[in-house]
Amino acid sequence: MPQRGIYSVTVPGWSAAGRRCTTKFGKLGFDKLLAPAIYYAETGFPVGRDHLAHWTSRDHETLAAHPNSRRRI
Repeated sequence: MPQRGIYSVTVPGWSAAGRRCTTKFGKLGFDKLLAPAIYYAETGFPVGRDHLAHWTSRDHETLAAHPNSRRRI
């Protein structure tokens, strides 16, 4: 399992496991539970310029090591 990149932030099977747990133990439906995440994924969210500048300068080497993020810095 890679320590960095898109494959390090998701666990295969999480969707099925999350749905099963929320169906069995939760009070909200899966659609309501994920609604905020879906909203922000579709519309984006504000990030302060100073915060973004700090994050990208701090993690410049990490970002530059991956082709997808290297193209954007």
